[in-house]
Amino acid sequence: MGNSDTHLEGQLGIPQTVVFAEELNIEAILAAIRAGRSWIAESADADVTFAAHADGHVVGVGEQLATHGGQVEVQAAVGGVSVGTVSFHTGRGKVHRASLPGD
Repeated sequence: MGNSDTHLEGQLGIPQTVVFAEELNIEAILAAIRAGRSWIAESADADVTFAAHADGHVVGVGEQLATHGGQVEVQAAVGGVSVGTVSFHTGRGKVHRASLPGD
């Protein structure tokens, strides 16, 4: 979950947690957080799409993908921000990190 303890003008609300919920209500938001369908963004302008592919199956944010030890292809697209870092975390911890190209 993204949070901050900043009290400086211009920095309030940085970072923020984005939740991919089925509906805009407390129950749906909490269910989405529990399922891992969330990410941290520094700006409300950030737009993230994500998909993992293995054995003909595709999943999105917070969904589980059975790989049976096979190879997984992961794709993420980030828009609305010019700089930043994208990282992927699994049950094994952080498995990939890359800086956005800056354009």
